[in-house]
Amino acid sequence: MHPLCLGGLLPAAAVSFPVVNYPTAFGPILLTLYGEQSILGMVSVTAGSLYVPTPVALAYDAISPVANVMLAVRDGNTAFANAVQTGNALGAATALVQTPFNAVGGFFVGGQSITGSVDVPAYTGYTGMDYRIPVGGLFSPVSPVVLTLHGSDGTTTVLPLSGTQFGGIFAGIGSAITSAITGS
Repeated sequence: MHPLCLGGLLPAAAVSFPVVNYPTAFGPILLTLYGEQSILGMVSVTAGSLYVPTPVALAYDAISPVANVMLAVRDGNTAFANAVQTGNALGAATALVQTPFNAVGGFFVGGQSITGSVDVPAYTGYTGMDYRIPVGGLFSPVSPVVLTLHGSDGTTTVLPLSGTQFGGIFAGIGSAITSAITGS
């Protein structure tokens, strides 16, 4: 529980609040956070959910293998450039040899993340939020988007979001079929 809720001394009420409601041609992208609100109005976020229309999620899963290749090439380029700048010939050669293998591995079974951060209004009791959106190779499993909230008191809350998950296209198709059959 976030300390601004006075450690549970005041009664808390369960709340949910939409953070994102972005329309698409296939339906809205919905991000909702859940938590407890103290009598003073401070909210302690305890969970969240993300719902993305299936065609949008599958399109993201379809470009994930290419994103993995691009990330592997970027990382290999950085390693090569650093090795050349420091005069490390062995490091430069290693980067040149490993980068193609890392790119191919990333395309088929890789798993990386697209990350970022967002400022949060001060009155919320949080100073910022980081996000991690998984990208996977063709055969990678799906996994949830993860939000990390940084409390103004120094606490950190990590929230794997329920709902839509991202990763490899084959696992994404399987997840979409399962959702269509079960209606969830």
